[in-house]
Amino acid sequence: MFKVTESVNKPIFFLPFEKEFIFDILFGRIKLLFIVDLDEYMQLYSKFGYKAEWGSTKETAKARDIINKRVGGMLVYKNRGIKIKVDDSSDIWLFNGSLLKIFFEQIYPPYTADHSITTLNKSNK
Repeated sequence: MFKVTESVNKPIFFLPFEKEFIFDILFGRIKLLFIVDLDEYMQLYSKFGYKAEWGSTKETAKARDIINKRVGGMLVYKNRGIKIKVDDSSDIWLFNGSLLKIFFEQIYPPYTADHSITTLNKSNK
C-alpha cells in the first residue's frame, strides 16, 4: 500500500516557471494538455492482483446507465469504459476522478490504482 505522502508529485506551480507563464496558465492564455496512456494505466492494477480491461460498448452503455442514475462520472473513451475485475462475478468501473487526481492533484498513477482497490475492499467489509 502506498502512503499519500510518498505518492504526491511536485505541483505544477512549484516548478521553476516564470511568473508571466504561471499567469498565462491561470488566465487561460495557454492551454495545457495532459496525456495518459490508458492501456499502461490499466496494467497497474495487475500489480495489486486485479485485472483491468476495456469493457465492450454494450457493457459500458449498460454500466453507464446504472451508474449515471446514482452519481455519474464514469470514464468512457470511444464508447468503452475500463472495468476492474474484482472476482468472477464482480467488476468496478473506473471513474474520471482517478485521472483527475493524477493530473490536478499530482498523485502518482500507482497510488490511484491502489487507492481504488483499497477503498473497495474497505467497503466490502
